[in-house]
Amino acid sequence: DLRSFAVIGSNGRFRNSSTEEFNPTSTEPPFFQIFDSGFLNIIGSDPTFNIVPTNTSVLSFVREAPVYVPDTDGLFFTGFDPTQNVVSEISLADIERALRGSNTTTVNVPATPVSSIVFATFGTQSSPASIVLVNPMPPYDATVLLDNFFGRQSISINDVKIHPTSGTLFFTDPSVENLRPPPVLTNQVYRFDPATGAVRVVATNFQRPNGIAFSQDGKTRSQVFLNRRVFAYADTGIPDGINLDAAVNVYSGCGDGVNVWSPDGVLLGKNFTGVTVANMAFAGDGRLLLLGGANLYLAKISARSGKYLSHEERAITDEP
Repeated sequence: DLRSFAVIGSNGRFRNSSTEEFNPTSTEPPFFQIFDSGFLNIIGSDPTFNIVPTNTSVLSFVREAPVYVPDTDGLFFTGFDPTQNVVSEISLADIERALRGSNTTTVNVPATPVSSIVFATFGTQSSPASIVLVNPMPPYDATVLLDNFFGRQSISINDVKIHPTSGTLFFTDPSVENLRPPPVLTNQVYRFDPATGAVRVVATNFQRPNGIAFSQDGKTRSQVFLNRRVFAYADTGIPDGINLDAAVNVYSGCGDGVNVWSPDGVLLGKNFTGVTVANMAFAGDGRLLLLGGANLYLAKISARSGKYLSHEERAITDEP
């Protein structure tokens, strides 16, 4: 009952920073926090939430770029170490087997380092930020698709998503990690068509644009972002990666896990980890993987992933 949290009182304990989590029941994470009955439809009648330790010696080993490959039932992801960053792959089949043999919320599954499968790179002081196309199968060969905007280097490309009907790429370019030379562009959102090489700005006047996502039908227009408004405000940390399920509920990595809002911006609930989650990915229907820095988390819920059209289906849709 949200009314029980509406008044804390003069003798109550208030949160004193934007990064302090809201856990009034003092439950040990990970767990599901329910703020609206609509969240029950998302998690279902028998949800589970498990920690999958990967490399706890590295604080940000599980950080960004989660990509699920159905053909191998594997998840690729990156860490964040500017000096020796690696890309890793973890098997969902191994996770499932480990879970079946465990009665606790924590399971151990090895994550295998592979060659570069980073789709968006920050760049360094000496190399430009770029968007890279990577083969998820051996030999994991990579092709740089874009590393400039009409001769100017990008600032520090942060997030990239494929438009679900056209196959064009949308990406955010904020100055967030201070790893690059002084910027010559402003913080903006771009559209890139790998078929033609055309790149254009589609949204500007942001302080630091970060995550980006599309509804399943791809109705967001690529020429310009119209009717911008406040959708929601995260109460803990800063929203990072964004994802949508098939019902167009909005998921975002925040300072205490993954927050889930309805299409109207109502906070439905949280996949509460007690640590910052930078990004997440659906591994097919009913499996949500959360990237929590030192650990990976697997939430088995009822929500279906937002489906993307095949190349054949894209060919018969209008260009957005």
